[in-house]
Amino acid sequence: MRQNAISVLRSISIRMPLLIYGAEIDDEKEEITIDNFENLIDTASWDEFMPTCEYDEIGTDGKKRKIKRPLSKAEFRRFKKYYDPDIFIAAAKRIRQMVRNADEMPVEQRISRIADIFSTFRNPDKETVLTPWRVVNMHMSDTLGGYTFLNDDFTETIEEPRFVDRGNVTAEVFNPQTHLLEINSKTGLYPLLLTYNAYRTRLRNEWTSPKTIEEHQTIWDAAVRDNVFVICKTRMAKSITRRTLLGFRPGKANMWAPDDLINKIKNQPKLFIEKVYDLVGKNVKINAIVGNPPYQEEGENTRKAPIYHLFYDIAFKLSSKVTLITPARYLFRAGQTPKDWMEQILSNPHFKVVRFHQKSAEIFDNVDIKGGVAIGYYDSEREFGPIGFFSEYKDLKNILNKVLQHPSFTRGGLANIVSSQGIYRFSELAISEVPAILKVQGKGTAAKIVSQSVEKLPTVFYLTKPKDGRDYIQILGLVNNQRGYRWIRRDYIQPVDSLDSYKVLVPEANGTGAIGEVLSTPVIGHTDTFLSIGKFASAEEASACLKYVKTKFARCMLGTLKATQHNPKSTWANVPLLDFTSESDIDWSQSVADIDRQLYAKYGLSEDEIAFIESMIKPM
Repeated sequence: MRQNAISVLRSISIRMPLLIYGAEIDDEKEEITIDNFENLIDTASWDEFMPTCEYDEIGTDGKKRKIKRPLSKAEFRRFKKYYDPDIFIAAAKRIRQMVRNADEMPVEQRISRIADIFSTFRNPDKETVLTPWRVVNMHMSDTLGGYTFLNDDFTETIEEPRFVDRGNVTAEVFNPQTHLLEINSKTGLYPLLLTYNAYRTRLRNEWTSPKTIEEHQTIWDAAVRDNVFVICKTRMAKSITRRTLLGFRPGKANMWAPDDLINKIKNQPKLFIEKVYDLVGKNVKINAIVGNPPYQEEGENTRKAPIYHLFYDIAFKLSSKVTLITPARYLFRAGQTPKDWMEQILSNPHFKVVRFHQKSAEIFDNVDIKGGVAIGYYDSEREFGPIGFFSEYKDLKNILNKVLQHPSFTRGGLANIVSSQGIYRFSELAISEVPAILKVQGKGTAAKIVSQSVEKLPTVFYLTKPKDGRDYIQILGLVNNQRGYRWIRRDYIQPVDSLDSYKVLVPEANGTGAIGEVLSTPVIGHTDTFLSIGKFASAEEASACLKYVKTKFARCMLGTLKATQHNPKSTWANVPLLDFTSESDIDWSQSVADIDRQLYAKYGLSEDEIAFIESMIKPM
């Protein structure tokens, strides 16, 4: 309990500085205290920014269950006693005074100071990812161009902003009459850089050079008022963004924080578009849309539905130029993003990937996004050619092309003989003779044999084969978190076509999705928790398939579609389906390493392509 309280306290404390930074107070002479802090934040913003905690709840059936929801204001009051009131007031004063001091600086210095302040704010969690200033600069420079405050490799800030010219794109986007939209501002750093570029464009069109900080601020305020438009998910995000753009000075900022941004994007797209044009102006051209949208819906489900693609769709309808930073799973046709959307985006000749990072921590500190992160760029006025198959490695593209065009690929991929997990179920006879099955399984699992079934039903699964004259089969399951074989009566399992065939079994979830990683050891046998490959008549054929799955070549082909820890049936589509009999052109009696060499020769791989596989794919 104590450890849990410490964890909650830490999570609250991480979020406080950003909320203090953006808090709006009617009388700025009033201090922000631990007692009035919660009253400065509306309920929707509080739920958005505060940590999600796990609670026990009694359901209508009288049973206790675990639920997750944001820490409420009432629950926050229980933790206030752990904060020193004087230290809290001093910390709040310091944060806001730094912003006030920045308001009196020249434009470039103020921007650098605001960026420094944000560098002290930490990501609350992976659902509330704060895009670092470094990434904002990298993102904009790679796509739209314009001025950036970092060096060529975006590792260090520089004294004077440098100009990145993306030719006509930069000229079209950054002009005195431009209209630029940030589609989901949390901190205001994207609008800050957009405004700076609009400001510099305005400076070039001034008849006389401004001399004082106030004169420069007048031009800055005009850029904020006329060139930059912002959508925020919450009122607090709107306040934070305004603070970033204007500090504590008066001025107009064009911002909209709808009551339910996700619902409007998802279920009311036409209304959303109307509201955007209410913000920007009727019949006004939006030159570009940028940002880092929400990635997934929040809720109690462990597999949360993706929503970032909906932001792409709505942005495509609003502007001819769109660039967002999102999860990259769609590039590999992986994850829960709708398959038809992934196919459309990968075949869209106007869309390209400007930057891809397999390790999301390279972009967002301490944030693990399976499948990596991608910066996409859409331009309806330019053609880049469809992405089709995506890889950051040229050699991998060449290898896949050779494999897919090889005459033997008419057999298709290994996916054709992969069966999903969940095919084994208890028969009605088993359930009627052993009532404990449903009691252990629960209503949700019912007759399905799952990993825990083997351990929790010792009267059904036997360590040694009983000598009672009945027909038994051996099944692989988990016992004490370790793989273990057990025996079960054949008539206790519903009929399955492949039951009497040899199969290669591979875990459905494995690793992170990084190319070259080792598969958890495949085996031959029966199990319900693994993927099943093949329906072989002999142990020799199954053994050949097992060796094939262990080859670097096969796992390299698997890596073309496996972008996350999951490797379902679809990810095996690019692994060629081969003949595993003695009639095959591959000698399966040889070692895995020798089989790899045969496969390299079969598909005509070059020395560089072979070197790529050998260096990237770990041996098993």
